Amino acid sequence: MVTLIKSWGGGGRLVTLAALVAGVMIVTAGPAQGALITGVTVEDFSSQFSDRPAVRTIDSSGCTGCDTDIDDTSAGMNEHSATAQQMWLNNLAGQTAWIVWDLGGSYSVDKFRVWNYNEDVLPTRGMDEVIIRVADNAADLTGAVPAGPYTTLTTNSFSQAPGTSGYKGELFTESFTAAYVRIDNVSNHGNSDGTGLSEIRFNAAAAATPEPGTFALAALGLLGLGVVAWRRRKYPSRSA
Repeated sequence: MVTLIKSWGGGGRLVTLAALVAGVMIVTAGPAQGALITGVTVEDFSSQFSDRPAVRTIDSSGCTGCDTDIDDTSAGMNEHSATAQQMWLNNLAGQTAWIVWDLGGSYSVDKFRVWNYNEDVLPTRGMDEVIIRVADNAADLTGAVPAGPYTTLTTNSFSQAPGTSGYKGELFTESFTAAYVRIDNVSNHGNSDGTGLSEIRFNAAAAATPEPGTFALAALGLLGLGVVAWRRRKYPSRSA
């Protein structure tokens, strides 16, 4: 930076440097935005029907506008169909079901959207009470009984889906840092022949950005270096 300032010459151009630094402050100090986590895969699951596999929870089958912004609830965005073959259905009798997702790396997650099982005639197969666990290693969460260590985020409840197309799911604000997420179903909405989900999406938290005061200090530092360089060039026999 000092070499660059020396090449500029006159002290008047330090004003230009100050303006540039101020511009950087204004642009950079804006809020950082989070982003949808892409590349999520299914790591493990309790069971599945061949025509309603677990991969349906992350492959956008029947889900329109689900791969950009999970906050967007405008028309045509984050809407799921009511077609059964575009959802995951556990084929074990009763209400036991679980599934593990690999986020593709360790992420700081601030929210996720869930589309419950939305089959047009059997939305009662959707999850109701659930336990959500997270971990950094797959082995901690896979299998019928997760071995751990893991973090139990919450025992939550997913609302029953309407069983109609255009279903926008539910947004949950839950902050955690992990590479794997597991959901265990405790009970569904009253169906005894299967439990499932339509889709899920995870959102990475926005990266922290320095406060404007930090940029101001950096700007003063740069200007100080510029003044020193200018004085040394104009008065080579004097010390800084």
